[in-house]
Amino acid sequence: MTVDEQFWKKFLYALPLKTPEGYGESFKKTDLAESIGEGETELILDVLESIFIKLGILDTDLLFRGEWAFVSYSARLFCCSYVATLAGLGGPFFDASFWREPHNAARSDLLGRMEGNRNENGKHALPLRVNRVAWTIITRGEYVLLCPREILSQDRDRAVNGGYVLPGGRMDIKDLEGISEGEAMRFVYGIPDAPSEVSEKQLDNAFCKTLERELREELDDLRHGEDYEIEGHGDLEPYIGVYGASDRRVETETRIRLFTIRLKPSGILKLARGTGEERHGWQWVRRNDLGKEMASGRAFLAAFRSDWNCFYDPSKSEDVERAFKGNGNVQAVILPLTQEEKLTLVLRGNHKREIALPDENSVRLLLYLGWSARGFFCDEEGGNRHIGWGWVEFNDVYKDAAENLKRYLKEAEPEHDILLFCEGKCRLFQPSKEIYFSPALFEGWLSIREGENGNLQLFRKGKRLPGLCIWKETAKDFPLSESATKNLKALNDKNDVNHETLANDAHDVLNNVSPVASSQTLTEAVRSLGLRQLYASTKGKYAITIPLNTNEEAAKL
Repeated sequence: MTVDEQFWKKFLYALPLKTPEGYGESFKKTDLAESIGEGETELILDVLESIFIKLGILDTDLLFRGEWAFVSYSARLFCCSYVATLAGLGGPFFDASFWREPHNAARSDLLGRMEGNRNENGKHALPLRVNRVAWTIITRGEYVLLCPREILSQDRDRAVNGGYVLPGGRMDIKDLEGISEGEAMRFVYGIPDAPSEVSEKQLDNAFCKTLERELREELDDLRHGEDYEIEGHGDLEPYIGVYGASDRRVETETRIRLFTIRLKPSGILKLARGTGEERHGWQWVRRNDLGKEMASGRAFLAAFRSDWNCFYDPSKSEDVERAFKGNGNVQAVILPLTQEEKLTLVLRGNHKREIALPDENSVRLLLYLGWSARGFFCDEEGGNRHIGWGWVEFNDVYKDAAENLKRYLKEAEPEHDILLFCEGKCRLFQPSKEIYFSPALFEGWLSIREGENGNLQLFRKGKRLPGLCIWKETAKDFPLSESATKNLKALNDKNDVNHETLANDAHDVLNNVSPVASSQTLTEAVRSLGLRQLYASTKGKYAITIPLNTNEEAAKL
């Protein structure tokens, strides 16, 4: 039969009554079908009954007897409005603009309400869409790189959970290769896990393409092959919930593939160049604060079960300075303060290789590069510019001098790269935390109070590098325990009393004790200033490496 408007008019007038006071009637479905008097009406009523049950407007206590009755007066009015619309007695349920206009709040609320009600008793309903996401973790020490998410204002989840995500993004149909556009569309935007022609190999390739495309768009045209290589991946536990931007707020399943990449120097230079620029809006966030900043925080937190220590595995994340571990045999670089000193490479096994520098200009260049790599503040001069993360753009004079120094160092030490040039920018080929300065740049005061905690005050001297930069003197206080103070004084006095303890105890009071009111050990605090060792061993004998004055009045200076 043809279900026309006349059928719906008959059905409208035959509906059982309900009053505002709660009185009403019930009709058997079979009697309702007879009153309408059309062929196959019972089949249509079966379909309508299923719809009305899901709409919640029929009294379920009477349904088992085959009777229809409305649960309330407003439920009947809703049904009448619904049927009257089908009968052509008024306009459509929604006009075309309701579904076409962007960012319709009423549409989002409607979908969200419907989808929220589909989840009964805390059980997830069938997801209506799937987000396949390719992300990568790029770290710089304890910080993680996040990128701003688009259309933040239309996504209530992002407004609550933050506006940033890991670099990467969602799979698109253009990321799938080897299949038709229609099949790609069904796979990306259809019901999750519907039968598909997409193979596992094609899916793996599509995830890689997604990551490559998103990193080009988000990270200053970061390109696979040129700026980084993909080294591995892992799939996180899928996250299911009612979420989505604007009118996409439905039951959604997010499947995250987390990639490990290896940045090349050119890629690190792009990140250094782009950090802090308003046009990018990138954020470097402490890993413990990720859940506060991430737009997709719920999915990510659920995947990692809120365990950020599990999330932050240095072996599975990409630190921006990992590319400079090409000198794997070099554990540290110590820069000289004058030409009389030598450039020192500390190799594995604590072996050292010393290189004499050709002139004072070379010393100044290395000091400026080391200062930049460490991120220490200075006033630059001569048109030279610190790009970030140790990258320096020299003026023409110093650029030629740096290139000559690179050739000289390569001849003097062919096994290890010391200087690196990329796109006209230069930096030391060593992770920043492994770059140190001559002990001659430092001095200290040790305050001693009998029976009390002491204080170590370290000074990093100021210096001018003509045509490059000027840095000022820096002082830092390290309150120490009484025992640590006594050990430092003994070493400074060349007293052998504590040497056996220092040599044999893995938890000696100097190397592992934390200064009072500090989260750093003494060694970590000293190294953060650019001094590699406060004390060192020579032929089994320990000694302080810098001039260390001791008196009871030092703390007052």
